[in-house]
Amino acid sequence: MAKIVIYTIFVIFLLSLSIVFPKIGASAPNFLFLFAVVYAFRKDDSDYLWLAFFSGLALDFYTNSFLGIFAISFLITAYIINYTTRTFFSSDLNPGYIGLIVMLAYLLVVGLVYFLNSLAVRFGAGLPVSGEYLTTKVWFDLFLNLIFALPIYFLSLLNDRLINYYSKDEGSF
Repeated sequence: MAKIVIYTIFVIFLLSLSIVFPKIGASAPNFLFLFAVVYAFRKDDSDYLWLAFFSGLALDFYTNSFLGIFAISFLITAYIINYTTRTFFSSDLNPGYIGLIVMLAYLLVVGLVYFLNSLAVRFGAGLPVSGEYLTTKVWFDLFLNLIFALPIYFLSLLNDRLINYYSKDEGSF
């Protein structure tokens, strides 16, 4: 139970941080995306899938986009990251490796969001997004996400410490 509460608090905190963070042009870092990527990169259990889904769902509600676009995109990206890092790559962390994973994952999420949004528009349920707007915005967003990847990683370590601390207390009752 403590794990769910702590995850929820962190997702709400990161969504709030995304809302109040000053935008540079139309660009800003996506803290929920970074949190989901870091957990997908680090976890052996399936918590990262739930975290990715609910982070994407929170972002769907905030952005007023077609419901589920970010949730599905985060879920697919988190699964691919977790599978590839456990199967093919080492999970030894260093800033360059984290940066590469974040960069590839962000490009995958943008591609999935654009593709799913195009499907939603085709069926009359979404709002069209210009490919030209997307390409100019993506590169600066990617740069901002790379800057904030390491702080979010350290925040995820704090999250794990809190979960371990409060889960230990639950077992003693």
